[in-house]
Amino acid sequence: MDSSPHYPARERLGRELYALSRANDLTLREISQLMSHDHFLSFTAVGSLLNGKTVPRLRLVLEVVRVLGGDPEKFQQLWAAADAEKRRSGTAYREPVEPFDGGPRETPGWQRPSASRLELEAANEEIQEKIARNRAREKAAHEEYYDVYEERAKIVEQIRALRAELAAERGDKKELQARLDALESEREHLTRRIRQLEAELSRVKAARLTLSDESSQVNERRAEAGNQWAREEEYRAIVLGRQLGDEQARRASLEQRLRRHEGGR
Repeated sequence: MDSSPHYPARERLGRELYALSRANDLTLREISQLMSHDHFLSFTAVGSLLNGKTVPRLRLVLEVVRVLGGDPEKFQQLWAAADAEKRRSGTAYREPVEPFDGGPRETPGWQRPSASRLELEAANEEIQEKIARNRAREKAAHEEYYDVYEERAKIVEQIRALRAELAAERGDKKELQARLDALESEREHLTRRIRQLEAELSRVKAARLTLSDESSQVNERRAEAGNQWAREEEYRAIVLGRQLGDEQARRASLEQRLRRHEGGR
């Protein structure tokens, strides 16, 4: 008989995420690799979440939901229930894992067969700068994305409270209705911003993958150029050595002939 404690809200959150992962045919490692640098869970932590064993921070859960293409609002509600369950249960939960710290393009110059070592070095520096800018852009987009989500979550809670207050109010409801309408409008605005940020994050991720591929190709070309240069230097050294040897032999022969000529006189 299983005597270990059960936490229905936490387990439901895990089951729903696990079902999404199966629908997308993604492994735990693939989910972890697709998460952003700034909102990251290891594949073992992803496994604990999907198995209903842990309840990480909301930002981390929403990042997994984004990777799996799920409904953020649905999982925000599931997380809220699991988090409340967690707070009621105290030490029965482990600490969540903390995060740590884009159509056709012209062929880059470093892809030309005649690209020199200096061109490849310059191309590598340029790509590394682009990667750094892309990473900063992705981090800023993620921060705003989750800040907007949290702000909207607060507004949703206010809307629910006002609806409950409206339902219980027996007198004049105009002021409460006006506040409710304003909050509804703000929620719609934040929802539109979330969609814009999701599109921006997709573009940034595509750019990151492209830059990473370009960086790998540049490094391969640099290595090839370095090897070619070393082979050419070695060949030139051999040729110069042979020429020097031939010159020394010719001079020795001339000196020998000169000595014989002087001796004959």
